[in-house]
Amino acid sequence: MERFVEELRVSGATGRPLLDERELNVKFVNQGAAKPDFLWEIGSGENWMAYHLATILALHGIFLKRESHNPVPTFLVIDQPSQVYFPSDTFEEVLQNQDASTKVDRRRSTRHLDDLESTRQIFRALARAHKSFKARLQIIILDHADRHAWGEIDGVEEVANWRGEADFLIPSAWLPTQ
Repeated sequence: MERFVEELRVSGATGRPLLDERELNVKFVNQGAAKPDFLWEIGSGENWMAYHLATILALHGIFLKRESHNPVPTFLVIDQPSQVYFPSDTFEEVLQNQDASTKVDRRRSTRHLDDLESTRQIFRALARAHKSFKARLQIIILDHADRHAWGEIDGVEEVANWRGEADFLIPSAWLPTQ
């Protein structure tokens, strides 16, 4: 888990992150502390997303070592990891406003560029995880962020873009006619 946390460049929590199997929650053990801190007590949406990703990737690493005795599917579906940076419909707006000219807009644009880089880091970390598992784990990401978010990261492939008039995850031909 710590390796994936490092890959995701998470900051804000102190102590060694562990999965509390009884509570099914992430906790942080600090040497000399009377009790651990739990993820729900500290951090932001960004931290929660990153620590949950790190936890699920670490668990899949354990499951994959079981090889043929692995009861867990060898694919992982992640829905909108960029949402902590770009809630639902704001990604397009961010891309349009990157070259803002006023001082306020430049500050906002800088924050969004930082968010865009943080989003890229998620995709980089997931691509490295996929590679470290020697492609035995397929990672499927459904996200409103597009190629601008992941750029040319090796191992990240766009399968479809369901914007505009394009078909969607569930093709319209599958839906009953009204």
